[in-house]
Amino acid sequence: GATEWEILQSDAWLSLGEVLALAGRPDDASEPARRALALAEAKEYAVGAERAHKPLVEVGGGPLEPPLVIG
Repeated sequence: GATEWEILQSDAWLSLGEVLALAGRPDDASEPARRALALAEAKEYAVGAERAHKPLVEVGGGPLEPPLVIG
């Protein structure tokens, strides 16, 4: 359904961000990670939100709040 598609989109954005970071392009990596985080949080996808939050913090472009915690 739509939720699965949005989770896949979040994972794809995160993968792009990881590739860009590994390629030595941390400035370019932050936007895909932000998009991944936004999609993950919108769908309450806690694992994806946590994964997307880490690279943002590492490149200094992280959100001001910790990732969404579902529990």
